[in-house]
Amino acid sequence: MAVFSPDSSTVYAPVPTAPVTGARNGLVQAWNASAGTIAANYAVAGASSLAVSPSGQYLLVFSNNSDSLTIVDTMASPVTYVSIPGFARPVNAFFAADSNTAYVINCGQECGSTVAASVAQFNIPSQTIVATVPVGGASVGLLNGTTLYVAGSPVPPGTTSTFDAVDITTMTRLTANPVPISDGFHTTMALAQNNKLYIGASSCSNTTAGCLSVVNVSTNAADPPLPPRGNITALLAIKGRNVMYTIEGGYLHIYDTTTDTLQGTQITFIGALWGIVQVN
Repeated sequence: MAVFSPDSSTVYAPVPTAPVTGARNGLVQAWNASAGTIAANYAVAGASSLAVSPSGQYLLVFSNNSDSLTIVDTMASPVTYVSIPGFARPVNAFFAADSNTAYVINCGQECGSTVAASVAQFNIPSQTIVATVPVGGASVGLLNGTTLYVAGSPVPPGTTSTFDAVDITTMTRLTANPVPISDGFHTTMALAQNNKLYIGASSCSNTTAGCLSVVNVSTNAADPPLPPRGNITALLAIKGRNVMYTIEGGYLHIYDTTTDTLQGTQITFIGALWGIVQVN
């Protein structure tokens, strides 16, 4: 999970197994995007994902098998590191525009915590959790305006995977009950222009239903299950078009988001695919 800085000059990449002298393995590497060189290394044990504030000052770093997050102040001299406990296997966060508030996705029991999944409002200056909203599952999320969409799988294994929507201005859930979606470990989301949210998973049963789920976020209702086509490793919505590019089972599939079916024109590549990006 690599993330660009707000000005696109730096790419931050977590490397959980990177060796660190005198400490546990784990780094966030800051790469100079134009030169392709490492500008800085931030030592955070087990760093597996991160979020960067709109100001570019703060990194919130999440580590494997941890109920804490680490705040890295990249503009302090020297750089400061603060570990904050009280979360439940946090995996990602989305910042308010002023960089003072982050909305943290707690994967919860699905990722090994003893506490259920939730969305937590976290104040950066005071380093405190202000509010928490329970959700059905939260291994992945996407912020659209003031609405945070999350999806994941409750426990025990075999329990139906779910989608929820949270209003971050009031820290309340917009879904009266978690919305059932296809199973698996959910890792990616993309929102089409017609308010269709595509949610991709890996390790799903992939039998009668596939690893791809679609929710109409205008009504917070799930569309009918899609056919099994393999693990979803990437999703890409195209601005101005009702299409969704997906990598399913190593193949590129292009969906018409008005019908949730494959469009007539497809593109075939030789060899297995993993990711897809659009270059402006």
